[in-house]
Amino acid sequence: MDCEQCGIKLKGSRSYAMHFKKYHPDKNRTKFPKARIMCEQCGKIFTCMAHLRYHMPIHAEQKQFKCDICDKRFAFKANLMNHVVIHDESRPRFECTVCGKNFSNQQNRWRHMFLH
Repeated sequence: MDCEQCGIKLKGSRSYAMHFKKYHPDKNRTKFPKARIMCEQCGKIFTCMAHLRYHMPIHAEQKQFKCDICDKRFAFKANLMNHVVIHDESRPRFECTVCGKNFSNQQNRWRHMFLH
């Protein structure tokens, strides 16, 4: 198929979409327009139903995955798994030199420093 903007030959709709996004980001495509699926709860737009299904747990009243150490809850198991490592005592701590609060990584401490 040919690009409607520059005429370059492309193999399929996926390569067409990638090409269009990279080389014509300011143009609207008429061939193979993006699907637009909206979350009814927050209005966020997705390009496929799988992305909407992955998104939906954030709206759950009670987050399904709970940290056994601090009781913080998460919509996704992967987020809980990333969180649990902050409780590992063997991990290095990054302490705020102003208030003494500890952080699990340098970036979080750096972001916190802007509060002072």
